[in-house]
Amino acid sequence: MKPRTIIVVFVVALLVRLSGLLLLLPQLRPDQNPDYYRELGRNVALGKGFVATAPDGRELPNINRPPGYPLFLAALMTIFGDRLAVLLVANCVLAAVGCALTVVLASRWLRPGAAMVAGLLTVVEPNSVLRCCLVMTEPLFVLFLLAGLCVLVWWRENNYAWWLCGLLWGLATLCRAVAMWVPLVAIAAALLWRMRPRCVIFFLIGFLLLVGLWIGRNELVTGHSFFSSSSKNVMVTGWAASLEAERTGISVDVARDRLLERTGSIEFFDGRDRFEKTQQEQAKVLHETLGATSPWRLATEMIWGTAQTLVGPGGRMLETFLREPKPTPRWWQFSYMGMLLVFVTLAVYGAVRRWRKFALLTILVLYFVALSVGPFGNSRFRYPIIPLLAILAVAACAKPNKSPVDATESLHHRN
Repeated sequence: MKPRTIIVVFVVALLVRLSGLLLLLPQLRPDQNPDYYRELGRNVALGKGFVATAPDGRELPNINRPPGYPLFLAALMTIFGDRLAVLLVANCVLAAVGCALTVVLASRWLRPGAAMVAGLLTVVEPNSVLRCCLVMTEPLFVLFLLAGLCVLVWWRENNYAWWLCGLLWGLATLCRAVAMWVPLVAIAAALLWRMRPRCVIFFLIGFLLLVGLWIGRNELVTGHSFFSSSSKNVMVTGWAASLEAERTGISVDVARDRLLERTGSIEFFDGRDRFEKTQQEQAKVLHETLGATSPWRLATEMIWGTAQTLVGPGGRMLETFLREPKPTPRWWQFSYMGMLLVFVTLAVYGAVRRWRKFALLTILVLYFVALSVGPFGNSRFRYPIIPLLAILAVAACAKPNKSPVDATESLHHRN
């Protein structure tokens, strides 16, 4: 792969995202603070620590969000100040690097032209473009994820590649807790490629080096060893709220508020007694809600939620962050869903057709799909798999690279 191709994809991706930002920035609320990322970054920059304002108005330690993206924001704020435009431009740059890395990754299996097409698909994917207009972690998360994957597939014969991949995927986990179990993917890769066990050990050393520090921080603050409380929050505010709304006929927002009023939030740490009580109440709520839902209904809701994540238009993505929220036109939603359906179908066909070569990418896609399964869909969970789906979709139509890189073709690791 010629460096010029990678640079072209980076430049085009950056121009597309900056153009979208230029159009939307006047419409965005300047106080945008989704998931407390911006406030956490501001407080870190001010020396207050990893704290944010809880719903009751107090500044408390946050135990839900991992520190990677807030620390990145804190560095930007220290240099440029807390300016929304600066933060979003940084997101555009990170996302453009992710598009360029997609080309690097794709070129391991595809010819240069096809690899460039895969990169350009990520460049123009609407959900990926619009998410650069939110102060959220996805662009940084995907950059680390793809960087680790590139290192692994290009230099897997070397022990240092596994250590470096573990370190990069550890940084990705510090951006989004959904990657906490990604070592399972590394183990699967080692088995596919018939690598020696020491490769997995090197990976875990790199991965746990950073992740373990944050687990230690939470142990110090709360007395419990865990990485993030996000999974429990999602189960209550997402799963339980959606199922309760479906059962009672009320809106999801109302159901969520009622459940939080009963259980309290576990996003912030408000003393060990309160922490223990909230955990117990949340466990009761989940038991009651899931118990009141038939297994068939639950399975149907989960399938529907997964379908929404994969091919849903994500029409409400920007609504709460606009000065004057406007619903997305229906014609655009249906057109986008149709394109996504074709895109995902091609990716599935590519994964099946070239399963030997793309087994690792398929496993990684299935990993993220499995961890996003729920009774509600969220286009945010689609963001990290778009580059992988783009490569698989192109592989469905293009001839593969002649260089043998598949696990089954690496014979010298069998003994």
